Amino acid sequence: LDRWRPVLERLGFALDQVGDGVVALGAVPALLRGQEPRRLVERLLDELRPAGEGAPEVDRALSFVACRAAVKANQRLAREEMERLVGDLSLTATPYFCPHGRPIVSRVSLSEVRKELKRSW
Repeated sequence: LDRWRPVLERLGFALDQVGDGVVALGAVPALLRGQEPRRLVERLLDELRPAGEGAPEVDRALSFVACRAAVKANQRLAREEMERLVGDLSLTATPYFCPHGRPIVSRVSLSEVRKELKRSW
């Protein structure tokens, strides 16, 4: 945790040493409100454990925060929110992948749609 403290504090986490090996979490980034704080920090530290060379520390931490704050499957959104998200997505440097590199968009040909729907139009 000590290694990551400066990065985490830059992202909006407030961490205070309250004892030997005990840390109090005073704040989390606004994007992550509503998530269980202890579990969030534990997963974050697991994600950031050294695994050889990789992205810079701030980028790795930002990827974690972005992933946890992202819209999840089956989450209901208003039409305006959907339109804004699609518009915002087109402005990103990598609009087809999540921060961890997983694809978020897939191409399906019209012939595949016709086959799936058993249509010949």
